[in-house]
Amino acid sequence: MPELVDKIVLGTVQLGMDYGVTNSYGKPEKLEAIKILETAWEGGIRRFDTAPGYGSEEILGEFIKINGIQNEVKVLTKIPSLKNKKNYQLSIKSSLEESLDKLKSKIEVLFFHDSEDSELLVSDEIFFKNIRINYPIKSLGVSVYAPNDVEPTLISKLDLACQFPANILDRRFEKNIFPLGKRYCRSIFLQGILVSNNISKKNTKSEVIQLQKEYHSLLSIEKIDPLQIAISYIYKNDFCDFFLIGTEKESQLKNILAIDTKILFEENESFISFSKKVKKKWLDPRNWT
Repeated sequence: MPELVDKIVLGTVQLGMDYGVTNSYGKPEKLEAIKILETAWEGGIRRFDTAPGYGSEEILGEFIKINGIQNEVKVLTKIPSLKNKKNYQLSIKSSLEESLDKLKSKIEVLFFHDSEDSELLVSDEIFFKNIRINYPIKSLGVSVYAPNDVEPTLISKLDLACQFPANILDRRFEKNIFPLGKRYCRSIFLQGILVSNNISKKNTKSEVIQLQKEYHSLLSIEKIDPLQIAISYIYKNDFCDFFLIGTEKESQLKNILAIDTKILFEENESFISFSKKVKKKWLDPRNWT
């Protein structure tokens, strides 16, 4: 099994906005954001996930340029939703060129942020083949929320990456069929509620607060560290090649990098049973507020 750090992708949404229902720090100051990126790189992380809507492409690009790591870093970014776009080809090119200018590096994977747009990969395959040829992009991919979102990509002839939510409570994708490209898990901490018993956003639904409370009660009974089990579950399963983590503080990232994979947690029936009774609706943060 690869080293833990080899499977980690640092998500940077927290570096560009106040993100996550457990985030009590807000968007980090630029100095703290740079520290997080530095700690990630020094710790061996080479993959970074961003998007135009996150507000973090520019600071990530600045970090890449200053450190001269353009040829080593592997950046994942996204095509914003194409809804209501009269000329989607022009919109894609414009967004892509802006991302490349900010990132100062080639792109490892260019994802569709809106899974509904992925049908274009089949209907306009030549355009996307030319995108790969004309721009420094290694592969294309789709970011999805539900297993059926993957279906349109299965008939594409392109080697597509897929980014999807997965964590110890959200097991919907464990046995899913994916395209031939790399698989990237996100939401492994479920916006932090799996590793923190704090919720700082006042408009969070009561059902989510109750879910968090019950889950951490189970952890307490089983005497299990929340970070250890969250990482253990995703690291030792083979349904993803890489997984995203996000942090608001450098100290949080250091705690993740310090996890000893030789003593990974083995889940028991209590966690399996708990995950089965969770309503799927509350595994999707879009339903939380």
